[in-house]
Amino acid sequence: MSSTAQKSTSYRDEETLRRLYVEKGLTTYEIADELECSQYTIRTWMERHGIDRRRRGRHNRVEYATYEITTGNYELWKDQICEESIYVHQLLAIADGADPYDVFDDSMVCHHRSDHPRDNRPGNIEVMDWGEHSSHHCRQEIPECKRELLERERVIKYVSYPLSIDYTALIPHL
Repeated sequence: MSSTAQKSTSYRDEETLRRLYVEKGLTTYEIADELECSQYTIRTWMERHGIDRRRRGRHNRVEYATYEITTGNYELWKDQICEESIYVHQLLAIADGADPYDVFDDSMVCHHRSDHPRDNRPGNIEVMDWGEHSSHHCRQEIPECKRELLERERVIKYVSYPLSIDYTALIPHL
């Protein structure tokens, strides 16, 4: 039998339909295209063979990234392949023109001006260093000696990050 003749009747073969639909996850339209017949013909033969059809929608979809809300109420996207995460407000800061190196620098923070972690409107995100961020969230006046310690800590974080040094080990020596 020629491959054309084989292709023209393979839509009748239960094994072929199961392999394409169930194992490969093709849609009935994709199978019809591959076997050079109508989608209606594929559905008819699937019914005859008792092959259950999937619901429309996300049946084959591979989730490359998932969305979640953290315990701190921040919106987060997680890459399911390399298991990396990125906050929505970091993406927004970059979209608004912030330097990605600043956004992902451990000595910097993407701050919500409105102080609401899920208020990710354009113009509401500001990139600032940890010292600025700490003083913004600290409502009472910071004593001069504490401000000096915070500044030293900020400098240690800034210097230790490119060297891959854990800055927390250096803080007791301030």
